[in-house]
Amino acid sequence: MFSPENVLEIHARQSLTRGGKRHALLDDILSEMQAARGNKGREPSLPMPSVRGLGKDRMPFADFMKKGWNDELPALFSLPKPEESVECIENIKGQFTDFTFLLDCGKGSFGHVWLVQDMTGMIVALKVIPRTEHASFQHELSGLTLYRQNIRNFRNLVQIHHVGQTKDFFFYTMDAAYSLVKDRYIPLTLRNLLRFCMLTPLDGCHVVTLLLEGLAELHGHMLSHRDIKPDNVIFVDGTAKLCDMGLISPCSLKDPKGTRDFIPPDYAGISDDAIGISCDLYAMGKVLYTVLINDVLLSCFPWVPKTILRDSLGKRVNKVINTACAPTQSKRFRSAMEFIAALEKIQRSRRGFLSRIFH
Repeated sequence: MFSPENVLEIHARQSLTRGGKRHALLDDILSEMQAARGNKGREPSLPMPSVRGLGKDRMPFADFMKKGWNDELPALFSLPKPEESVECIENIKGQFTDFTFLLDCGKGSFGHVWLVQDMTGMIVALKVIPRTEHASFQHELSGLTLYRQNIRNFRNLVQIHHVGQTKDFFFYTMDAAYSLVKDRYIPLTLRNLLRFCMLTPLDGCHVVTLLLEGLAELHGHMLSHRDIKPDNVIFVDGTAKLCDMGLISPCSLKDPKGTRDFIPPDYAGISDDAIGISCDLYAMGKVLYTVLINDVLLSCFPWVPKTILRDSLGKRVNKVINTACAPTQSKRFRSAMEFIAALEKIQRSRRGFLSRIFH
């Protein structure tokens, strides 16, 4: 994996191409990726992963962590296509003169994310939200405020560095994920990693244990994340972190936010005092499931390939998943620490590569 500082090289290359246009390299990449897409601009469907052997475009996670990915980027990765007009982009940059804009990371459900360098030289992710989306930002700002007021341990949680506003925009900056490759910025999220590498059940145990430690910090302050999924797990400075803190709310708030496949089926019947914690732990069980089967698709849940279940380690991890994602709240883990204890019991028997490099 490669730190965000590598994008400074990209930035230099961009300035030397197409008459100095800053986003020339990004435009070239987008053109190449667009040509590789299927009908009507849709991305090609992903191949089903092999479980006890490598898929065609995949490598063991242990190898990736040691040397990164130096081959040509697989066609299944596409970069975000800029959706703003040139005038809008220039307006944004004109109101954020304290930052050097490096790369456009794309537009989400609301707001736009850029990779920038701040005045101290640190590379961070900048999220910009138009004032016209005031209601959306106020909801996110509420979560960010709770987060910044209560959390001090950012070992496994993304850090929010600054929150502010300009004439036309609200914004905040946060830790930037490492990149999957050296020559362009592909954020190292768990979702991208699962499309790119082959993780073992033991790798999954260790990654989810790290995330649960961050979740325990949140729950200790009676805060709930509300949107745990592979997209919202990034790797920074050699560790896994939960990100996207905009939906954080008090644990007792009964508000069905988040992503449908990661919300427990008995949501409506969970008591208010347990709702936030229960939803987070269920979602974390689904994250562990995606790592076990090496695929982000949840349509086949709780099915697990027989090749995994024939392995004693895979069978034990699947048992933990079945507890975390049990149909009713009374049969699931009651706390992040209880979930961690179940995973550590497995890890004590066999230490994998991730355990050795992160321990």
